[in-house]
Amino acid sequence: KPGAASPYGWAWIAFAGPLVNIVLAAGLAAANYLLARPLLPVDPDGLFSSPPPRPDTLLEWTLWLGALVNAALAILNLLPAIPLDGGAIARHLLAPRFGAEAATRIVGLCGVVLSILRLAVIVPAAMAGILLWFPPSFRPNWRAFRAAGNKKPVQQHPA
Repeated sequence: KPGAASPYGWAWIAFAGPLVNIVLAAGLAAANYLLARPLLPVDPDGLFSSPPPRPDTLLEWTLWLGALVNAALAILNLLPAIPLDGGAIARHLLAPRFGAEAATRIVGLCGVVLSILRLAVIVPAAMAGILLWFPPSFRPNWRAFRAAGNKKPVQQHPA
């Protein structure tokens, strides 16, 4: 179709969300390093051999937590599951080779596996008194997996 985006174009569009999180995480981490702790000596040999210093001020905590949250969001959003951006990226990259139906089925299966594996994280965390929200959900991925095999239309956003 003239004017229609290619599957790779749609994959880049879907990557825009995680890319924003990656840029924000890098920017906040750099700001924390440059603004909050500019006078600390840096030993290039021991840069990663010891944990980073603990944030002391509100500015340091804000920059550090902002970087951490954005990095976590980028990683979670890149998981190949529906409705995450990683699922859309994987589906659009797999579609030219395997077809749209098979690509949706593969991504749906990945989402089902990831949703089952998340129990390995959520259950111990809940037993320790830590409340977590961890995508992907089982139901939309199972629906996509089954619908692709039955040739039923699956409601999806284009990206």
